[in-house]
Amino acid sequence: MHTDAPSACPCLVLKPEAWPAGDLKLWLIGLSSHNDLYGSWYAGTLSAITIRNAARAHGRWLSVFGAAGDLDPAAAPGARVTPQRVQFFVDQLTAAGNCDNTIATRLWDLRTALMIMQPQLDFAWITAPGGTDLRALLRIAPKRKPVRSSAELFEWGLRLARDAREQSDPVVRAVRFRNGLMVALLAMRVPRQRAVTALDADMRVTKVGDRYRVLNIESDMKGGRRIDLPAPKRLTPWIDEYLDVHRPVLLGGRQHNAFWVGQDGNPLKQRGIEGVIRRATMREFGRAFGTHWFRHCFGTSAPLAAPHLRAAPAAVMGNSPAVAEKSYNQGNLTIVAEMYHEVLDLEYQDALQYIHK
Repeated sequence: MHTDAPSACPCLVLKPEAWPAGDLKLWLIGLSSHNDLYGSWYAGTLSAITIRNAARAHGRWLSVFGAAGDLDPAAAPGARVTPQRVQFFVDQLTAAGNCDNTIATRLWDLRTALMIMQPQLDFAWITAPGGTDLRALLRIAPKRKPVRSSAELFEWGLRLARDAREQSDPVVRAVRFRNGLMVALLAMRVPRQRAVTALDADMRVTKVGDRYRVLNIESDMKGGRRIDLPAPKRLTPWIDEYLDVHRPVLLGGRQHNAFWVGQDGNPLKQRGIEGVIRRATMREFGRAFGTHWFRHCFGTSAPLAAPHLRAAPAAVMGNSPAVAEKSYNQGNLTIVAEMYHEVLDLEYQDALQYIHK
């Protein structure tokens, strides 16, 4: 049950059920689509992970001021936020050992939480004090993410699926095969997380001849663009095996059309998919990366592998730089995708020849 006056310490994060009653009420209203009267439902534009992080940031905020004895549970969330109190929050996070990058992230998440609860108010100043971006003020250097070639990630995914066949338990075998296929598909089609989640076995992953096509419709894409591209031919037997053998095992008699199925037989949601990828990358690379990392790798390695295609990576990913929009319509994108598959196949054959020398 929630409490009207939570007791807290700066190291804790209060869960929503422990927030002041007014905060919890506004949070639940903000998350409800029934609140969308004019097509401006803010929470509806956010991923599950973004909402989770926003809740954690607000829970940390409440904890800090609860511990300081400076939390009025009857006040509206936005009324508690002033420049002085934000500075105090930053000071407490710093004292707890948080680096500037983490602090900036917490403030962005706090702003998101406040916008969910009171979308009619302007909280932009929290992340742009005096009109200057917070990250610039804190002089935050962007994190450097290691880049792996899409070809390498594709082969890693197939290796995971291949190794899964050695498992004696059919459910374990199905889960690991699914994970490997997910990695391979992310390496080649690099959809955004909500597009990965939205894949279904009826319309968005369809077999045409000896190929599968992966469709991301407008609602799946950040820019509202529709992308319908072929998967590599080498992936066809793996998708066949997943749909014919392993997906039915995971379903366990249940019926739905979600392409990715969890171990419990239910559709695998965004948080579950992100968890699969983060655990897999941690085991393989010693560092956890989410689904977006595959887009980072593709966008960096694809131009190096196929410099003659230039704007193709951005177009295939569904980004909207002018050159990509101008250079490739949907028909040309299919040709571009095929050309890139050929480049990766050549890289793969070269690697095999090197290994067997």
